[in-house]
Amino acid sequence: MKVVNGYIVLAPKVLKDPTGVSEKTLKVMDNSIANLRREKVSAPVDLSDLPLK
Repeated sequence: MKVVNGYIVLAPKVLKDPTGVSEKTLKVMDNSIANLRREKVSAPVDLSDLPLK
C-alpha cells in the first residue's frame, strides 16, 4: 500500500491464475466494474480517522 496525492493505492503483489477464481467471484467482479462505469457507486468513505504510517 502506498499513498499518492492523498489517495491510498492498493496493488496486487502476485497475480492469481484466473482459472482458480470461481465463476461467482468473476461475476461479482464484472458486476462491480459495470456499476463503476455507470457511476453507480457509494459515497466516498472518510478515512481521516485512520492512522497512516
